[in-house]
Amino acid sequence: MMENQLNDIGPVVEDSLTTNDWTLEELRKLPWVVHGSTDSIDRDVIYWIPITTTNKTTPAYKRKLPSQKVCFDFCVENKLEENRNLIVIDSEKGIVIDCFKGTADAINNQIKLTYGYHEQKYECPVKDFVQRNIVLKMVRGVRQILSMVGRVMRIHKAKIRQRAVLIEFLGVEDHELVSELLDNFGIVHGCMDEDLTDLYHDDMKSNLKSLDFRKRVESVKLIDYSKICKQCILWEREFREKKLLEKDFNEELFRKWFEVKNLKWDNLMQNYKMLRKKQRNVDLPQLIQNMFESHFKAGSTNKKSSNSEQDFKTAGEEGDFLHIVKSIAFQMVQTDAQLENIELYSKRMVVDRDNRTQPLMYREMENMLSNLETCFKVLNEYRDMISNKLLTNLNVEIIENTYNIFKTIDISKEMSSFHQQCNSMLIDMKRERVACCPPIFLKTHLDSSLSLESLQHSTIEKLEFSSEEHRKLFFDYSKDLIGSSYWNSSDIGVLKMNEQDSTSSQHLYLKIQNFMHQTLNDGQLVHEYLNVKDYTYSFKILNDDLILISCCDLIAFKFRTPNQIQTLFTPILPQLCSKILLPSDFIQTQQVSFQEMKNHSNFIYHANGHFIFTSSMH
Repeated sequence: MMENQLNDIGPVVEDSLTTNDWTLEELRKLPWVVHGSTDSIDRDVIYWIPITTTNKTTPAYKRKLPSQKVCFDFCVENKLEENRNLIVIDSEKGIVIDCFKGTADAINNQIKLTYGYHEQKYECPVKDFVQRNIVLKMVRGVRQILSMVGRVMRIHKAKIRQRAVLIEFLGVEDHELVSELLDNFGIVHGCMDEDLTDLYHDDMKSNLKSLDFRKRVESVKLIDYSKICKQCILWEREFREKKLLEKDFNEELFRKWFEVKNLKWDNLMQNYKMLRKKQRNVDLPQLIQNMFESHFKAGSTNKKSSNSEQDFKTAGEEGDFLHIVKSIAFQMVQTDAQLENIELYSKRMVVDRDNRTQPLMYREMENMLSNLETCFKVLNEYRDMISNKLLTNLNVEIIENTYNIFKTIDISKEMSSFHQQCNSMLIDMKRERVACCPPIFLKTHLDSSLSLESLQHSTIEKLEFSSEEHRKLFFDYSKDLIGSSYWNSSDIGVLKMNEQDSTSSQHLYLKIQNFMHQTLNDGQLVHEYLNVKDYTYSFKILNDDLILISCCDLIAFKFRTPNQIQTLFTPILPQLCSKILLPSDFIQTQQVSFQEMKNHSNFIYHANGHFIFTSSMH
């Protein structure tokens, strides 16, 4: 099971009304790629929309994803045959730039890594791996774990609620009688001795809905996953047992049953009326509702939606409960690995990392039942590891209710790949998108652990600084104030990477905002080049002039090289109203080959968004 399943769509943002959209017939004709594990029981297929910057004749709506509704309809129309996703690929760069499910960086690397595992009809559309945004991965991973837990809790509460309503309906405090009736209906109802509702207290429910990352992690830390998964396995066993019996408990059989049990129709009708008045009849089995609703006037049907009805539907097929167990295990191991900058995209990769997860990942029902008290303890181990790593040395500030600013408290301490990216990165928690990405810490930029072998086909630039002061302008992020632009709903915001006195902060804030506003008003050409919705521009001040020190592509999570920045700005420099200094004013750059990069030492290179010292490679 890949990271981008249907329950991985994340928060849905309503589309604006558009006059043109893709049709399902057009989408079916798109090229596609099979991805994922070789031993997957699902067929995971990604359809891609290829776009190029040079093709201006293609209608605008065909250079982006369809509406949410069209995407959803397309992905579910053939769900029994294949698990679909829909993405947009920049054919010139060979990278994923947008997707319906998951994140662009994860899907990009999934395709590149697993393409060769399957027979394919089309050439691989992805040319290279991209840098993963690990902060965003942590946000999504934690949310997905809590979503699965919340689903189990809702199903559990619905079953308890249904038992209570049936007791009121039957008019007798007889739990064995209720169990017999539920068995006749073929409804899974067994709950283990431990009460899961103790886990689902008010703080937990609040944290599940919270947009505060730290509160979500604290919720992950409080959950006993052994209990959650044990209950799922017991439900799955009961479901399979009931399926084998294949009882067809119709209205005639139900009438005979309550007559045998000496239950009077008039009493049942009276009890149903009381439940209906309190809008609790919706928690009764559907057959009972149909029988008794027919005695009320047409149009007077209780229309209240039923949480339990939806929960029964989402957990009413064989394997659904096993899917919950598998999904929790997958996210736990994948999230922990990503903290070490290791990417896992299939169940085989997860099991290879920790073979204790094999029965969970491969849905080995009998194995799990035989080791019910022990096989899920591994998840509690991962719970502790993940939550401790994420909560240590981290400050999260909430702004404008929906944004979280991630900051590492002490960058002198040992940092995971997650903390290395907590450089005042701004995450929109509702949309689960990166809103702003300032330059990564110096410690990461000069990280010698990056494998050079992965850079053979990347743009590599050799950088030379004329002075130590110039080098500090770009690499010392601890002292000088850095301001980074971001798009805030309808205006340009400026995020401070570190704190300075209020006068300096306000001065930089105004200069950046004025510069960005002026350039955006200087014609369509400038607007296209300086798309603040897709890029973060980060600045310092030198002698009252703005220095552009970095430019980050928020979708591909890739920092432009100094030469790329120069190429970007050169055509529009005459149009810029405010003075701006580019990296070329301080850095001598030249393109170098991969072999040349390996053979030279004591220079800084820029490749794949990293600044690297070659001297540490020998």
